[in-house]
This record gives sequence, structure tokens and C-alpha cells, in this order.
Amino acid sequence: MALMLEPGENFGKVEDEHKRNSRSMLSFARYFTPYRSIIAQLLLAMLVEKQLYEESHYGGMSWRI
Repeated sequence: MALMLEPGENFGKVEDEHKRNSRSMLSFARYFTPYRSIIAQLLLAMLVEKQLYEESHYGGMSWRI
């Protein structure tokens, strides 16, 4: 079984319109800027918890990420 397709006359134009209308990651990231310190604290807490877990289960300090 095979599916054979041919590109239509609007093949290249559809992708260009999508790029023009899509929002960039920077405009999405601006919603998180008020929460930068909270996100940083969360990431730091996750890193510390991971290290404490590995130390209690594997013994010694293992700084594997």
C-alpha cells in the first residue's frame, strides 16, 4: 500500500503564512518574567533535593546531573 501525493500550487505559501502569524518564544516567555525568582527557587530546590536523594541512596556526594 502506498500513498502518493503531489504538492499543490499553495505548498510554499502555507508555511510562510504560518511563520508570519505564529508567536515567537520571546512573546510567550514574557508571561513568565514576573515569576523569574520563583522559577529559579523551584529549580534550585529540585537540584538540592536530587542531590540529597542520591546521597541517601548511593552514599557520598555524587554530583551527577
